[in-house]
Amino acid sequence: NMYYLTQEEDDVISSVTLWIIADFDKPSGRKLLFNALKFMKTSLHSRLGVIYNPTSKINEENTAISRGVLA
Repeated sequence: NMYYLTQEEDDVISSVTLWIIADFDKPSGRKLLFNALKFMKTSLHSRLGVIYNPTSKINEENTAISRGVLA
């Protein structure tokens, strides 16, 4: 199951689905997510799915930002 971020109610059909697959502990991954969220502000019928794809071994020290984004 995947949860999506939307601007509208959940019963609205979205014509555009964005999937962001990135390592959010890297600046490039955070920038990609930020740009997708900015796009969603201008597009009323869009939804955003977020998938965490780490580039390094997962541990408590190096995933603080990603855990916050996914929460």
